[in-house]
Amino acid sequence: MGEKQDVSCLVELGEGSQLKTELNCGVATLRLAQKSYHRPHLCLNGKEGLEVIQRISENPDGADTEFCIDSLLVHSGGRDGFWLNVILSVVLGERVYPTNLAVLTPRQTSHIIVNLSQESRALVLEKVRTWYFEKFLKEMEIGIQIVTEQFTEGDLLHEDSHGNRIFDIHSRRETDSTFSDFPYTEWEVVGAHVSMRLLNNFNERVDSYDIVDSLLRR
Repeated sequence: MGEKQDVSCLVELGEGSQLKTELNCGVATLRLAQKSYHRPHLCLNGKEGLEVIQRISENPDGADTEFCIDSLLVHSGGRDGFWLNVILSVVLGERVYPTNLAVLTPRQTSHIIVNLSQESRALVLEKVRTWYFEKFLKEMEIGIQIVTEQFTEGDLLHEDSHGNRIFDIHSRRETDSTFSDFPYTEWEVVGAHVSMRLLNNFNERVDSYDIVDSLLRR
């Protein structure tokens, strides 16, 4: 029996298909998109992501890429405050992270999928549906079960950065020189406050994404 196919993968490296060509062309069109939030930005795609998008755009018909499905989950509270926000990550040439990786935003991803041909769009939507039921949903159920087990059987204040799924309590990362005190939970907190200050100026005359890009390049 062969290797089990990764259901999160839309197209693979080395594959030649119409879908890959259309996805590559979709990435290339982002640079010419009318809406700024569809266009590539340093603050949206990162330095490596911009370079990958540029290289794909130079040769969309021949670029060897891999497109994988993921999500940028948003839960804002309440019964209906839940959004999956499907995103695509794109590897170019070989899996060297982060050098050859571009992670597209939910809006960029949707823009590409909406503008695919009818046949390719139907194929992508079916693959996204399969990914959701066979991978995402199952992994979420396992994750929730692990959290539930800590609530019912574990120590809620266990000092383990990885093992405590309820509170972010650092352990050996603070004392062991081989582990850095990596503020992974603070990214979204800092980002939300910064974006509220910088992106609320968006109007027809001022592109706030360009303003953020210029700050990041300093």
